[in-house]
Amino acid sequence: MIVTIAYLWIVFIIGVMVVYLYDIIRPTDFTSPSGAVIAAVIFTGIAVLDLGLLTLKRVTPAIIVIVFVIAPYLVLYRLLKNTDLLIVDTNTPDRIAKYVFVKRQYLPLTN
Repeated sequence: MIVTIAYLWIVFIIGVMVVYLYDIIRPTDFTSPSGAVIAAVIFTGIAVLDLGLLTLKRVTPAIIVIVFVIAPYLVLYRLLKNTDLLIVDTNTPDRIAKYVFVKRQYLPLTN
């Protein structure tokens, strides 16, 4: 559950950064109805792109951001303990997808 929340939080932060960059390139009043629609379209596009790539087991922008954020800590851990805490390879999107898209069988509630 922590991985899912962290992953979706990173997707949200990427959306905020894209909206911020859009505002720098083309100043927009996001309090107006048209500005709110632009922000919603940007957030929806980022979420669909990221979760769509994750569904296809491809490297997503959120995975790239996560790797850049935790890379210094992984390097320090590797230097101090001489062991890998987390392995980042081509199977990483598949492992993250298992956490984000949890497939549980829910039992019906009985009285």
